[in-house]
Amino acid sequence: MKTVCFIFAALAVALVKGDEISDCKCNSLREPRKDPDGIVRCHAKRVFLLPVECNLPIYPDCTCSEPATAKTLTPDHETNRTEYSCTKYGHGKLIKKWPCENEDEWNKFYEEYPNLKPLTTATV
Repeated sequence: MKTVCFIFAALAVALVKGDEISDCKCNSLREPRKDPDGIVRCHAKRVFLLPVECNLPIYPDCTCSEPATAKTLTPDHETNRTEYSCTKYGHGKLIKKWPCENEDEWNKFYEEYPNLKPLTTATV
């Protein structure tokens, strides 16, 4: 009887636990995979990034209407804010920098996760 109860309990736990990989949400640079120790984490697809936990907040992509060399978190000394920006470099010099053009999406994200909003820069 104890063996039957143990098997039933193990089966119930397996059914409740479900498919952990399908429950794991990752950003676009990562995909859910099981570690050698059996824990599901978000692993890098192409570049070398350390595995991170599943279901962390996924930042919106920075939308740039014209080609940008990089999308970076930078201080803007004119507005005294730190923000994600589209940047264009040429020959090692900054040619142009402008804010991400999907501001509504970023505002919505920061309303949901206010602790992830970059701090404003200090005035000197």
